[in-house]
Amino acid sequence: MPNTLTKARPEESRYYYSFVSANFYNSGATAAVMLPLNGYILEQASPGTSGTEFYGLIAPHDGILVNVKMRSEQQLRDSVIFELMTSGDGTELPTTVTGTLTRIWSGLSRLNANTYDTADFTGSLDSGTNTVTKGNIIAIRMTMGGSAVNDCLIMTTWRYDVTT
Repeated sequence: MPNTLTKARPEESRYYYSFVSANFYNSGATAAVMLPLNGYILEQASPGTSGTEFYGLIAPHDGILVNVKMRSEQQLRDSVIFELMTSGDGTELPTTVTGTLTRIWSGLSRLNANTYDTADFTGSLDSGTNTVTKGNIIAIRMTMGGSAVNDCLIMTTWRYDVTT
């Protein structure tokens, strides 16, 4: 592959990255939250029967969820489960879990308050895959087991293939 940095005009990349912030507040110890990927202020536990406009996005191209970065106001014990959820044409709500990743802190282990952590979706998942399909609604549900998060700052990283 040629070195595009030395050319007068670099070649276009096949992939681009999108960074989506999804901050929220939740004081429930075992609550689930649909991450508000579109910036809305909402603490909704599951897709329910409506409300996709508050937490869902349309995948602009085929791609993958690379990771979910987080910082919580509270220390986390036990586990945090991230579920990548999608819905295709003809389905309003993203209720299909396509990939699951669990971050576990057990015994004396914990994620301290106001400390950065990354759930890497490019490695081994608990189940499923990290892929998304152009035109599908995409969403992420985060379930906290045993710890409230209160203020939680989230940054998701997506990689899209612009040739699709």
